[in-house]
Amino acid sequence: MNTPAVTVHPGATLAQAARITAIRRVKRLPVVDDEGMLQGIVRRADLLKVFLRPDEEIEEEVSRTVVSPSSRP
Repeated sequence: MNTPAVTVHPGATLAQAARITAIRRVKRLPVVDDEGMLQGIVRRADLLKVFLRPDEEIEEEVSRTVVSPSSRP
């Protein structure tokens, strides 16, 4: 365990959590609220699950969340 503990807040994105785990070389990342109370734990495997989907599903999500609806054909 690292001291002080490496943590993330509930509002962090998956990318932010993944970046923290990579930079700090931790396998588990406690999720804590503003008072420092444990809300959950994100594991490295949890972060990788987002990529274990069919390409079509990933493409749809990128189109929906990244590409502006007004710029679609």
